[in-house]
Amino acid sequence: MTKMVWGKEGSTTLESAGDDMDITSKTAKTFNEIFDHWFSVTDTTTADLTLDDTGGNDYAESYSTNGGTRATLEDQSEQQVGLGGIPAGNSNFDMGVCIDISGKEKLGINHNITNGGDGSDNAPSRRLTFWKKDITTDTGQFTRIDYNNSDSGSFNTGSNLSVIGTD
Repeated sequence: MTKMVWGKEGSTTLESAGDDMDITSKTAKTFNEIFDHWFSVTDTTTADLTLDDTGGNDYAESYSTNGGTRATLEDQSEQQVGLGGIPAGNSNFDMGVCIDISGKEKLGINHNITNGGDGSDNAPSRRLTFWKKDITTDTGQFTRIDYNNSDSGSFNTGSNLSVIGTD
């Protein structure tokens, strides 16, 4: 019997506020788990994921927020990670899994929670997202993960992106 062994494929922690958290060199793996934790500095932040720094209109997603009605985004240049428009001072945690078979669409599931503000009088919000990336612009396995802020704020110092993988 062969055992599935997970290994750390990359991690980055911001040493100063910025709009990018990228893992620019990882070994291609069939199964990937992606974790991120970020804070908003000023204004609002929205994290968008791309694989191998490719956009085009390769991404599509289906999501629901706080158990609400399903919504879809199609022909996107990125996959939105979790809830968008996180206000300054809030914290966001996301964990996702992605299958990456060469020559096949990439399929992923993300679970996201945002703290909703400090204190027990502010309930957290959650989002469940199912996403895919088609292979129009990139047919191989990915070796790069980019998280880019597409909103007016920045990711704060200490924000982190990490990935583990296995075949």
